[in-house]
Amino acid sequence: MDSDLRMHLFLLSKIRETPRQFLLEKSLAFLTHFIQGYSYRHHVEEWEATTGLDFTMHCEETRHIPSTRAPEFAKFMRQFYRYVCLHYNQEFSSYSPMTIISMNSNSEEEAFDKYFELLDEFLKKRGIEYP
Repeated sequence: MDSDLRMHLFLLSKIRETPRQFLLEKSLAFLTHFIQGYSYRHHVEEWEATTGLDFTMHCEETRHIPSTRAPEFAKFMRQFYRYVCLHYNQEFSSYSPMTIISMNSNSEEEAFDKYFELLDEFLKKRGIEYP
């Protein structure tokens, strides 16, 4: 497992243990936004390190630069997406795994718990442990 994937999984394990330390409430929607922001920040840090420029001064230039940060995590999430679709007997679509889980849950808190339950199953089937 590459270090970036390990870092993301480590962060997810910490959020799972104490969601209110990271999120406004125990909610899959809040978790989704946190992960997206965290991943975006990594993209910004990578761009700044590569170019030596301040992102806030040159953000227009970054629009067309693809992120190479966290390719293992992106691949991991695509595989997890397929797993979630299979779990819910849903065809692949434009919905994210988080949306699919939320649509099949009665509350955001239940969706949060279900996300980690499915993530545990997915990791176990691949022989991956939380860092």
